[in-house]
Amino acid sequence: MSQCIDLSRELGYLRVGAAVPNIHVADIHSNVKAIIEIMQEARHEGVQALTFPEMAITGYTVGDLVQHTVLLERAETGLAKILSESANSSMIVIVGSPLSIGQRVFNCAVVISAGQILGVIPKT
Repeated sequence: MSQCIDLSRELGYLRVGAAVPNIHVADIHSNVKAIIEIMQEARHEGVQALTFPEMAITGYTVGDLVQHTVLLERAETGLAKILSESANSSMIVIVGSPLSIGQRVFNCAVVISAGQILGVIPKT
């Protein structure tokens, strides 16, 4: 990672934000748009680490829809847009999304920064 996290020189603290966008169940386009808008605002406010709720990309109450290939593919596309938005920033963003791995679907927290996925943590 070419950029590093800068601690506030004045206070020595990391500025952390917790965001709760208005999520629409299974409306990935709207959810990703809201996430990206909040990321841009947080970056402008000097936030260095920003977290979103679990399943923020798809909405938590999707139930059986989370097993559908189309929803999972759109969630991956949405995650790619968020990843692209993070490319020119060292802000760490943690966003919730379902991910299909093998034959299973996991409710994951995806940690991204500077256009890279730093980690994926499945809910246990």
